[in-house]
Amino acid sequence: MRVVTDIVLTRGDPDHAGGRADFSHAFVHVLAEERARLDTGDERYSAAQFVHGPRWVVHGKSVVGWMGLEARWLSLGSGTQAVLLPLFGHTLGQCGVAVRDGSRWLVHLGDAYYLRWELSTDDDPVSALAAHRGADDVLRRKSLEALRRLLRDHAGEVEMFGYHDFAEFPAG
Repeated sequence: MRVVTDIVLTRGDPDHAGGRADFSHAFVHVLAEERARLDTGDERYSAAQFVHGPRWVVHGKSVVGWMGLEARWLSLGSGTQAVLLPLFGHTLGQCGVAVRDGSRWLVHLGDAYYLRWELSTDDDPVSALAAHRGADDVLRRKSLEALRRLLRDHAGEVEMFGYHDFAEFPAG
């Protein structure tokens, strides 16, 4: 039987943070910037989702890089290589997570984009929605540019996917 020992919280919004209490024994990895926001009373977060007292592992700013992005490496103890990637904008502490899978990296981007085509254009109605829902649109656009560079410069090494694009869901 496998046991969930670690959870990566890409951001604290209810649609990303729900259900963690079912794994109260697990460590919850989060960027320091997002963790700080969870205690501010910001209405975008649901305080009730955190009353069980998560076992936080807070990852502060790093000077270490990963494929041209700031990286905050995770120690998971299972030999798994994983890194948190600050992708600020949608929230002020949102991150992606990259996990080594053989010769490539699987990169979950949280809500750095809603739909994958945002990686190729800013001229789409979904961009207006993303700008409206985001905490800081300037930072959101910088994160998108960083992801565009990552995809361009390391296309054969990374497989990126977001949280909301149904076209990226597994077939079946």
